[in-house]
Amino acid sequence: MTSLVLEALARHAGRQPDRTALAHGAHILSYAALSDRVAGAMASMARWAGSVVGLGVADPIDSAVADLAALGAGVTLVPVPLFFSHRQVRHLLSNAGCIGVLYDAAAAPLVANEGYPWLGLDAVSDASADDLSVFSKRIIYTSGTTGTPKGVIHGRRQLDHAVLGLSSAVAATADDRHASLLPQSMLLEQIAGLHLPIYAGAEVHYGPAAASALARGDAGPAIDFLDRCRPTTTIIVPRQLAALVAGYSASGARAPSSLRLVAIGGAALSADLAERAHACGLPVREGYGLSECCSVVALQRSSHGAAGSVGAALDGTEIRIVDDEIVVFGPTVMDGYVGGRSCNGIWRTGDLGRLDADGNLVVLGRRDEVLVTSLGRNVFPQWVEGTLDHVSGQDGLAVTLDEDGEIVCIVETETGGAGPLAALQAAADGLPAYARPARWFFTRTGTLAAAGLFSGNGKLLRPALRDWYRALPHSPFSTIEESSDVIAL
Repeated sequence: MTSLVLEALARHAGRQPDRTALAHGAHILSYAALSDRVAGAMASMARWAGSVVGLGVADPIDSAVADLAALGAGVTLVPVPLFFSHRQVRHLLSNAGCIGVLYDAAAAPLVANEGYPWLGLDAVSDASADDLSVFSKRIIYTSGTTGTPKGVIHGRRQLDHAVLGLSSAVAATADDRHASLLPQSMLLEQIAGLHLPIYAGAEVHYGPAAASALARGDAGPAIDFLDRCRPTTTIIVPRQLAALVAGYSASGARAPSSLRLVAIGGAALSADLAERAHACGLPVREGYGLSECCSVVALQRSSHGAAGSVGAALDGTEIRIVDDEIVVFGPTVMDGYVGGRSCNGIWRTGDLGRLDADGNLVVLGRRDEVLVTSLGRNVFPQWVEGTLDHVSGQDGLAVTLDEDGEIVCIVETETGGAGPLAALQAAADGLPAYARPARWFFTRTGTLAAAGLFSGNGKLLRPALRDWYRALPHSPFSTIEESSDVIAL
């Protein structure tokens, strides 16, 4: 039994052979051409059936072909995030038991020196894709908060149900055109940015250069890319969205009217940023998910979903709140971690939340990220950040605890100066006294990203943020820090 996505690919190749499936600039694959390439790659991969193979291919179309081929080739595929460190890649390949890595020249500097052989896909062999009936698994490594990636194991059940649930939630059709702006090693982009469009018979347009620029805060290339490909859907993380909104706001332009869905995942979306995105013509819809549950668990069903929520669970997935914790039940829950026990269709997420009267999920924050202040009060850092992030003059902020248990707000500004301090303090007055920052630390825009304090999907690594702040060469417990030594980091 093969996957729903491979069945759909064969069906679309027969019914609409000349329709564009994948595009990267001038490199375009029709559904017929994609089907042929995938069949050839599957036949070539058959020699590795039953083995674990890494995938670290930078070219987006080649990576997509290998991804799709692996669905039916009998191998266990391990996507290698090209934003991982050498140490993380070494751990990933060893922990998963990879016999080798599929990689191209662009990815070679990261994976070629790890002692694993290069595996190349030969030309199409005589084997038929129909001969390869063993469905493979894939292992997704997430950086988490410790920097040591964990391997999440998914098989046909999880991947098929994730595609079916998303297809219903976003009303995917063959008329869709997806703009890919996330790394292909991310499970979210694999499922929602490749498998789902192929299942629907839609188009996928890749913009890796635009995505890289957007990750650095430069929205210009991404705006040009979106204008050129006129997509109906895209998926980005809040930091990318903030850069896009800033770019559109500065130019006075609006997002393409073709967009019907801008899905936001990876981290919490503030109400203020969502409002500014809508004003720019970006129809954002927030979702919630995690790799352990095959990415998306819940999604707003419209761009004006229930305020403060991430929408309802996907079809086939059940969300319960047990002792204030979000627990997921259903067929998208992973088999387990590499070397770990089976999950049996149940996953305790570690996130705190509640369900509103309409069944929409409200995420309150991670249990292990709650800040316990010197007064013994529990404060969700996302709550404080969401209250402050609309203040003009700041380009990003994050909240942590100082060594004495007081809340400190780290603020990025273009100059590193404390210009927006009064406005930030005024906004903080809307919080209870126990949740207001006691100290403010100002540094230049981009400092936190340069310090490696975000994961590849844009999620703030809070333990690393706390340790980074406490290790800075500043005077402890001061009210305002504007040290040139710190700004230069």
